[in-house]
Amino acid sequence: MSDWYKTAAEVQAEKAVRELEESRKVIQTRLNKIDQESARPFRAILAGKETEFDHQKLAALEAEAEKLRAQLKELI
Repeated sequence: MSDWYKTAAEVQAEKAVRELEESRKVIQTRLNKIDQESARPFRAILAGKETEFDHQKLAALEAEAEKLRAQLKELI
């Protein structure tokens, strides 16, 4: 489909929307990956076989997830 009939402002606005949607997808994908990465250390903790690394890993993943959720909230 051609954009010849659209104004520059319309084209720019559509581009901004696409970029916003892409940013949301990237953040959501990373949040999903964080959930996956947290499974192993969480299982170790539940099983009582955790190490300090498991606690550190979960804390780091949660800190990253908090930042990403804040970014996602700004994009909504």
